Amino acid sequence: MHEKDQFSVVQKFAYWLNLLVWIAAVVNVAELVVLFASDIPIALHIGGELWSKSISTFEVQDRLVIAALLGIEHILWLAVLWQIWLLCGLYRQSKVFTVPNALCFLNVGWILLGLCLFEVALAPVVGAYLFTQDIIPQMPDWMDAVMFNSSYLVPGLFMLLVAKIMEHAARIQEESELTI
Repeated sequence: MHEKDQFSVVQKFAYWLNLLVWIAAVVNVAELVVLFASDIPIALHIGGELWSKSISTFEVQDRLVIAALLGIEHILWLAVLWQIWLLCGLYRQSKVFTVPNALCFLNVGWILLGLCLFEVALAPVVGAYLFTQDIIPQMPDWMDAVMFNSSYLVPGLFMLLVAKIMEHAARIQEESELTI
């Protein structure tokens, strides 16, 4: 297979991936809208006991705050999808090893690390809000509230590594194009 034919395959794949990103973004926004009226329970450990209440049973202003806090994850995912959309656009323009590509990978890495931190902070922040609104009698148990999940950490760090490699490759390509 010739190089031009191989890149044509990449361009077609990037086109279909762009379509999939658009569909994923629509589904992501729809989930956020549905979240507001959902019966998804908020569950916290308080004084060694499990406290749970469905989102739909909260007052409207409390539902808005909880939905906004839970919606941060959706917004961060939309940011990841946006970076993938931009990256596919660059690939469709035959731009493979460029600094903008590296920047997309870098942004995805930082956003994934932000998702990791968000997951750690979510339960304590929701618990603090519910406590200040006198919805729960005390702050949630700290050890049960903080959940560290490495599922965003490892890919986030890997994307930062890929970004550095892509940036280095882009610089080498720029230098080789300047060589006569």
